[in-house]
Amino acid sequence: MFPRLSVRILLPGFAVFLAACEEPRLSSNGEAFDPTGVSDATALHALLSGLGADLSTLPPDFTAEEKADDGRSLVFQGRIPDTEGKKLSAYFYCADCHGTAREQSTADTYEDPVAKLAYTIENDLPHLPAPSFAGVVNREGFFQGEIGKRFGASGDIAKDLEGAIQFCSTTLARGRELDEPEMEALLSYLWSLEWRVGDLGFRGADLAELKRRALNPDEHSWIINDLQENYLLSTNSTAGRPPDDPREGFKVQQVPDLETGEAIWSRSCLHCHGAGGASEHYFGERASTWELIGKGFREGWLYEHLRIGTFSKDETTAHMPPFSKERLNDAQIESLRTFIESKLPASTKD
Repeated sequence: MFPRLSVRILLPGFAVFLAACEEPRLSSNGEAFDPTGVSDATALHALLSGLGADLSTLPPDFTAEEKADDGRSLVFQGRIPDTEGKKLSAYFYCADCHGTAREQSTADTYEDPVAKLAYTIENDLPHLPAPSFAGVVNREGFFQGEIGKRFGASGDIAKDLEGAIQFCSTTLARGRELDEPEMEALLSYLWSLEWRVGDLGFRGADLAELKRRALNPDEHSWIINDLQENYLLSTNSTAGRPPDDPREGFKVQQVPDLETGEAIWSRSCLHCHGAGGASEHYFGERASTWELIGKGFREGWLYEHLRIGTFSKDETTAHMPPFSKERLNDAQIESLRTFIESKLPASTKD
């Protein structure tokens, strides 16, 4: 039988062992990283940097609340107020194509157009053709996929956030380059939209488990992978094609429904074609609107606008951006058509 040791002897030694386990480790860049201080409000880049992740985009040293407010004005109003600067574009604001709220809860559903539309409906958000600015600073790729290539994005544009911003402003928005104060303001605002640990689902017991694992440096690469499974390093853009026969439309398995079509109409179409929208083509609740759009589906040009857009690198006019398959799938477009046709007299549907 082993001799019975005094609890007063064992407990102090065990406490020293635990304390040693909880001492802050050094991240790969040599800075002290204390995982015990991580909370659901911790910025994602701060946690990833502490874990030794190799990040291509880092926050600027000029980020300030005042500049972030100016950046928000650039996104929603096209210019910084109370300055001599002209609007970035005569045609578009950033917010015409990009939202600023998170669209999904996990990276798995981010590319799922059904989940995306459901989220925008649930949270009363516009359903736009371009990805949200939420978490854009945590990405490592921009203008990825087929539509990005169609726009002419390549090289540094696909990897550099500032380059992507300038490309979008000058080429897609038909505007001008941002000057240095404007770029600082916009980046400050975008960094205010970066992911926090809690945004990725790490709260309560999950957050406690993450912190426990982070005490072991051998776990850091696994934690980085776990974190990055909850947001996108880049967004895809799969280009669709119009149906072979526009009168028949897309051949889909799902039955088109009015509720989905009405949601797309109100959250996507009217965002630009409603009162105060970016487009000069106003869609009012009137018979001429339903007749025009219904005709567009039957003749095929509306399918082309939705799937291919009207963008041309040789023109400097406003244009309609395409919806990738990740933003609207074929079945959702058919639901939109069903909603439009429900507004038409029976004689015009043939």
